[in-house]
Amino acid sequence: MIGVFLSSMSIMEGSDPKDKLQRTYWEALRTNWTIWPVLQGLNLSLVPLQYRVLSVNVFNIGWNCFLSFLNGADDKEQPPVV
Repeated sequence: MIGVFLSSMSIMEGSDPKDKLQRTYWEALRTNWTIWPVLQGLNLSLVPLQYRVLSVNVFNIGWNCFLSFLNGADDKEQPPVV
C-alpha cells in the first residue's frame, strides 16, 4: 500500500511515479518495518480487546502524517509545475 499511496499521489501531482518511488519508497518501507511491529506488539499485549481497533486507528493517523510528510518533503527541491 505504500507504493500505491506514493504512486497515486505522484500521478495526481503530475510528476513521475517511478521517480517518486525510487526516492521515497525504501525510506517509507524501512520506517514501516521499524514502527508497526512494535506498535502491534504493544497493542496486542497491553490494549484490551475492545480498544485494539481504536488504538491502531489512532496510530494510523500519525503514520498517514508521516507518509504525507515524506511525499511532500522532496517537492521543495523540484520547480513548481505550471
